[in-house]
Amino acid sequence: MVEDKASLKREMDKIQKQLDTLTTKLESLAAVEEVGRIRTHIKGFDAKIGGGIPRSHVVLLAGPTGTMKSSIALSILSHHIEAGGSGSYLTLEESKESLLGTAAGLEMGLDKESIVDIGEMRRVEDMAKGAGNWFDIITKFLTRTKKKPSLIVLDSLNVLNSFDDISSSRDAISGFFHSMREQEITTIVLSEAEGPMMFKQHEDRVADGVIFLGFEVSHTRGTCLTIHCGKMRHTKHSTDYYHLNFENGEFFISEVRAQ
Repeated sequence: MVEDKASLKREMDKIQKQLDTLTTKLESLAAVEEVGRIRTHIKGFDAKIGGGIPRSHVVLLAGPTGTMKSSIALSILSHHIEAGGSGSYLTLEESKESLLGTAAGLEMGLDKESIVDIGEMRRVEDMAKGAGNWFDIITKFLTRTKKKPSLIVLDSLNVLNSFDDISSSRDAISGFFHSMREQEITTIVLSEAEGPMMFKQHEDRVADGVIFLGFEVSHTRGTCLTIHCGKMRHTKHSTDYYHLNFENGEFFISEVRAQ
């Protein structure tokens, strides 16, 4: 009886060691993936874009008003920070209070330091004096931060394009995108655009990726949100359209449909 217990314990210890080894391997694989990609945490979608957004990429998150661009960007940022990453949401239009309210409504744990009102900063601190265009101001702000962010969200491209102090919008945009890549900062840029033809300065050509959000009218489900990846450099990705859903604090995709 005693021998049986001892034998059982040895077998249990052996199994536990095997489980520990498998756990270590899985954690190692996860760490490798994390080094190369920043996940969107849209359940089912990351698998369609090679595991997430490649690090140091500049990606446009585009769609018409009401497609939850800000909410998705806040979600990506929140998950990234929770996983130990550093990041900031840089807003030129919507107020910090409004964005914090959106994050709270979606049960995201973002603190107020994660959202930076660049527009207010320019007005109050007069950062624009002799600083050049808005891209220059944002770049200078990033160099002043105590800890360089590994991810930033820029809201929005349309506001940047509306300022007269950018003599050549496309050159300025291209230069800014290049600067983010050189600094190894993954950048998500929000844009009010319903398709490639809506990018007046051909921003989609100089960006590394474009994720489109939109609406679809269904006879059975009414008006649904859609998502698809139109471009993602260095990634074998699906270009199919998916329904985008949000339930119980989680984004997820469903019901693939043909283009």
